[in-house]
Amino acid sequence: MVDLWVQALTEAADDPEIRRALRAQVHEVHFFVAEVIRGAQAAGGIVEERDADAEAWIFISLGLLSTIDRRLGNLVGDEFDDIVASRRAWMTGT
Repeated sequence: MVDLWVQALTEAADDPEIRRALRAQVHEVHFFVAEVIRGAQAAGGIVEERDADAEAWIFISLGLLSTIDRRLGNLVGDEFDDIVASRRAWMTGT
């Protein structure tokens, strides 16, 4: 899905209808991810003090970064796994 978002971003620059649809979809995904994070916080899997909305945006941005990384031929390189591990440690407090 993130690959489609990147493609749609190119189209959205010239088409307000595509831009509106893409914005709506990204907001839906953000809402879903934030709710999953809140559920994990309630279950004790994610530190309660983490801002679920901010973390959801960061999660989405990591998906975009992974797509850009892949399309540009390993831009981030081996650091991507370290980035994900760092986010996981931050979220879980471990």
